[in-house]
Amino acid sequence: MSTNSIQLSLFLQPAQGVKAIQTPITSRTFTAEESAYINGPKVSQGSGWLSSLPTWMNLALETERTQQVLSGNGELKACRLDVLIFLYESALMGPLTNEYANIYFVLARELCTRYLRQNGPWPLEVRELSSWEDRLLVGMQIDLRKRIAKAYKAKWKNIA
Repeated sequence: MSTNSIQLSLFLQPAQGVKAIQTPITSRTFTAEESAYINGPKVSQGSGWLSSLPTWMNLALETERTQQVLSGNGELKACRLDVLIFLYESALMGPLTNEYANIYFVLARELCTRYLRQNGPWPLEVRELSSWEDRLLVGMQIDLRKRIAKAYKAKWKNIA
Protein backbone atom coordinates (compact mmCIF):
# COMPACT_ATOMS: atom_id res chain seq x y z
CA MET A 1 0.00 0.00 0.00
CA SER A 2 1.53 3.28 -1.04
CA THR A 3 1.35 6.38 1.14
CA ASN A 4 1.42 10.09 0.52
CA SER A 5 2.81 12.33 3.22
CA ILE A 6 1.15 15.71 3.16
CA GLN A 7 1.10 18.69 5.47
CA LEU A 8 -2.39 20.02 6.05
CA SER A 9 -3.45 23.49 6.93
CA LEU A 10 -7.06 23.85 5.90
CA PHE A 11 -8.78 27.17 6.27
CA LEU A 12 -12.11 28.33 4.96
CA GLN A 13 -12.15 32.01 4.13
CA PRO A 14 -15.10 33.82 5.73
CA ALA A 15 -16.78 34.67 2.43
CA GLN A 16 -20.48 34.74 1.68
CA GLY A 17 -21.42 34.09 5.29
CA VAL A 18 -19.09 31.11 5.79
CA LYS A 19 -17.49 30.82 9.21
CA ALA A 20 -13.71 30.57 9.37
CA ILE A 21 -12.76 26.99 10.24
CA GLN A 22 -9.15 26.11 11.02
CA THR A 23 -7.85 22.54 11.01
CA PRO A 24 -4.47 22.25 12.73
CA ILE A 25 -1.44 21.29 10.66
CA THR A 26 -0.74 17.60 10.79
CA SER A 27 2.14 15.52 9.51
CA ARG A 28 0.04 12.36 9.45
CA THR A 29 0.77 10.08 6.52
CA PHE A 30 -2.29 9.31 4.41
CA THR A 31 -2.69 6.10 2.46
CA ALA A 32 -3.29 6.30 -1.27
CA GLU A 33 -6.94 5.42 -0.64
CA GLU A 34 -7.33 8.20 1.92
CA SER A 35 -5.69 10.73 -0.40
CA ALA A 36 -7.94 9.59 -3.25
CA TYR A 37 -10.98 10.19 -1.05
CA ILE A 38 -9.86 13.60 0.27
CA ASN A 39 -8.98 14.87 -3.22
CA GLY A 40 -11.65 12.98 -5.12
CA PRO A 41 -14.56 14.50 -7.03
CA LYS A 42 -18.08 15.08 -5.81
CA VAL A 43 -20.39 12.22 -6.77
CA SER A 44 -22.71 13.44 -9.49
CA GLN A 45 -25.77 11.85 -11.01
CA GLY A 46 -25.09 13.69 -14.26
CA SER A 47 -27.98 16.13 -13.93
CA GLY A 48 -25.91 19.30 -14.07
CA TRP A 49 -27.38 20.53 -10.76
CA LEU A 50 -24.02 20.35 -8.96
CA SER A 51 -23.10 23.60 -10.71
CA SER A 52 -25.70 25.29 -8.49
CA LEU A 53 -24.12 23.95 -5.30
CA PRO A 54 -23.84 26.66 -2.61
CA THR A 55 -20.32 28.08 -2.31
CA TRP A 56 -19.94 27.06 1.33
CA MET A 57 -20.40 23.38 0.42
CA ASN A 58 -17.56 23.52 -2.10
CA LEU A 59 -15.34 25.34 0.41
CA ALA A 60 -16.10 22.92 3.25
CA LEU A 61 -15.82 19.62 1.37
CA GLU A 62 -12.06 19.06 1.63
CA THR A 63 -12.13 20.05 5.31
CA GLU A 64 -14.99 17.65 6.08
CA ARG A 65 -13.35 14.80 4.18
CA THR A 66 -10.02 15.36 5.93
CA GLN A 67 -11.70 15.48 9.34
CA GLN A 68 -13.53 12.24 8.49
CA VAL A 69 -10.22 10.51 7.71
CA LEU A 70 -8.42 11.99 10.73
CA SER A 71 -11.24 11.02 13.11
CA GLY A 72 -10.60 7.34 12.47
CA ASN A 73 -14.37 6.77 12.53
CA GLY A 74 -14.86 6.83 8.81
CA GLU A 75 -12.35 4.36 7.44
CA LEU A 76 -14.74 3.25 4.72
CA LYS A 77 -17.39 5.97 4.93
CA ALA A 78 -17.83 9.30 3.17
CA CYS A 79 -18.40 12.39 5.30
CA ARG A 80 -21.87 13.70 6.00
CA LEU A 81 -21.33 16.63 3.61
CA ASP A 82 -20.80 14.15 0.75
CA VAL A 83 -24.23 12.70 1.54
CA LEU A 84 -25.79 16.17 1.79
CA ILE A 85 -24.37 17.11 -1.62
CA PHE A 86 -25.67 13.87 -3.16
CA LEU A 87 -29.14 14.43 -1.67
CA TYR A 88 -29.07 18.11 -2.73
CA GLU A 89 -28.71 17.05 -6.35
CA SER A 90 -31.28 14.26 -5.90
CA ALA A 91 -33.83 16.68 -4.44
CA LEU A 92 -33.45 18.99 -7.42
CA MET A 93 -34.00 16.08 -9.82
CA GLY A 94 -37.22 14.91 -8.19
CA PRO A 95 -39.00 14.31 -4.90
CA LEU A 96 -37.21 12.42 -2.14
CA THR A 97 -38.90 9.71 -0.11
CA ASN A 98 -39.82 10.61 3.47
CA GLU A 99 -36.75 8.83 4.87
CA TYR A 100 -34.27 10.46 2.50
CA ALA A 101 -35.91 13.86 2.92
CA ASN A 102 -35.48 13.61 6.69
CA ILE A 103 -31.82 12.58 6.29
CA TYR A 104 -31.36 15.60 3.98
CA PHE A 105 -32.94 18.01 6.48
CA VAL A 106 -31.01 16.61 9.47
CA LEU A 107 -27.70 16.91 7.60
CA ALA A 108 -28.59 20.38 6.30
CA ARG A 109 -29.39 21.58 9.82
CA GLU A 110 -26.17 20.11 11.22
CA LEU A 111 -23.85 21.40 8.51
CA CYS A 112 -25.50 24.78 7.92
CA THR A 113 -25.33 25.43 11.65
CA ARG A 114 -21.63 24.53 11.62
CA TYR A 115 -20.62 26.57 8.56
CA LEU A 116 -23.10 29.41 8.13
CA ARG A 117 -24.01 32.29 10.35
CA GLN A 118 -27.45 31.45 11.67
CA ASN A 119 -29.63 34.10 13.24
CA GLY A 120 -32.22 32.45 15.45
CA PRO A 121 -33.48 28.88 15.45
CA TRP A 122 -33.44 26.50 12.48
CA PRO A 123 -36.39 27.47 10.23
CA LEU A 124 -37.78 23.93 9.88
CA GLU A 125 -38.86 21.48 12.53
CA VAL A 126 -36.75 18.39 11.87
CA ARG A 127 -37.10 15.13 13.73
CA GLU A 128 -34.04 13.10 14.67
CA LEU A 129 -33.05 10.15 12.51
CA SER A 130 -34.77 6.85 13.20
CA SER A 131 -32.62 3.72 13.44
CA TRP A 132 -33.73 2.82 9.89
CA GLU A 133 -32.76 6.27 8.57
CA ASP A 134 -29.43 6.00 10.36
CA ARG A 135 -28.78 2.69 8.59
CA LEU A 136 -29.71 4.31 5.24
CA LEU A 137 -27.28 7.15 5.98
CA VAL A 138 -24.42 4.76 6.78
CA GLY A 139 -25.19 2.78 3.62
CA MET A 140 -25.03 5.96 1.54
CA GLN A 141 -21.75 6.96 3.23
CA ILE A 142 -20.17 3.59 2.37
CA ASP A 143 -21.47 3.66 -1.22
CA LEU A 144 -20.36 7.26 -1.82
CA ARG A 145 -16.86 6.60 -0.45
CA LYS A 146 -16.43 3.73 -2.92
CA ARG A 147 -17.76 5.81 -5.81
CA ILE A 148 -15.48 8.77 -5.00
CA ALA A 149 -12.37 6.55 -4.86
CA LYS A 150 -13.35 4.80 -8.10
CA ALA A 151 -13.91 8.13 -9.91
CA TYR A 152 -10.59 9.50 -8.63
CA LYS A 153 -8.66 6.41 -9.78
CA ALA A 154 -10.36 6.51 -13.19
CA LYS A 155 -9.44 10.20 -13.59
CA TRP A 156 -5.76 9.58 -12.88
CA LYS A 157 -5.67 6.43 -15.00
CA ASN A 158 -6.90 8.49 -17.98
CA ILE A 159 -4.27 11.20 -17.39
CA ALA A 160 -1.33 8.78 -17.07
